[in-house]
This record gives sequence, structure tokens and C-alpha cells, in this order.
Amino acid sequence: MFGFREMVEILVSSAVLTYIFSGFIRGRRSIWEDLKLSAAISVPSLVLHELAHKFTAMFFGYAATYHANIPGLIIGVVLKLIGFPFIFFVPAYVSIPSFPFNKWFFTAIALAGPVMNSLLIGLSYFLEKRVKKRNHLLIVLLTRKINWWLLILNLLPIPGTDGMNALKYIFS
Repeated sequence: MFGFREMVEILVSSAVLTYIFSGFIRGRRSIWEDLKLSAAISVPSLVLHELAHKFTAMFFGYAATYHANIPGLIIGVVLKLIGFPFIFFVPAYVSIPSFPFNKWFFTAIALAGPVMNSLLIGLSYFLEKRVKKRNHLLIVLLTRKINWWLLILNLLPIPGTDGMNALKYIFS
């Protein structure tokens, strides 16, 4: 299900994503605390989004492999280092051989990531009323915010996004 290289790529993309999102939330935290908060917010959103694509593809009988998008991660790091106010990059993707092609399967695979983000948004609304600690509430609210961004950006019909892929498959 997961090869060694795939596990390494998940760890690499998670580590870089943690760094990129660190420092965005202002407060008096140590660097270590800031990195832990960044990881708690960003990594589950990204990894679960990509794993939704992978497991949906596997459900339909396709081999699927998680990849760290090294050029995308470099773009994210550079945008952070120059202090760019809006960071947009593709940190990872799942490759799926397209044979045999079934447009409905591929549409479902393309939409699986945004569906996962929707589920995480729903979970955040459920947890919001139930968490007791202030810093846990912060994690829940920021996780909701990042998943809204991921959902919206992935559904835009921009080349390379899940939304564009779904439209491409539907109309193929």
C-alpha cells in the first residue's frame, strides 16, 4: 500500500509544509511550539487530502502513488523567505496510471481531495463547541480556515487543480 519512497515523500512534504506555515500565527511561542502548531494545522489537511485521492483510486482498482512536489515545495519556501503575503503552491500530488480510463472513476478520484477537505471543515464545526482548551480551539479554527482555502482553491477551474481535472474528465 505504501512503499518506503512514498513514506519518505510524505515526511518531506510534511516537514517543508510545517516550515512554510510556521510563523503565520502571531503569538509568543518558541520556535518549537510554532512548528508543532504549524504541523498540527497544515499536515493533516494536506496529507488527508492527498490520501483521499490515493485510496479512492485504489478503491477503483488503480495503483496510486503519493509524491512530494519538489518544485512546488521550493516555490512555497521561496515565497515564505521573501515574505510574500499570499503563498500558493502545490506541495504534493498523487500519480495514477490512466489506463484503463473511466471518466466517472477519474472524476470521483479528482473530487476525493476536496470532499476530504469538506469533511474536515464539518469536523471542525463539530469540535468547535466541544474543545475545552484555548489552544485546542485555535487549532480547530485554523484547521477550518486552511481547509476552506484548500477546498476553494482546489475546486477552481485552474489547470492542475482538482476542479479542472474533474471538469476535464466529465467532458471527455
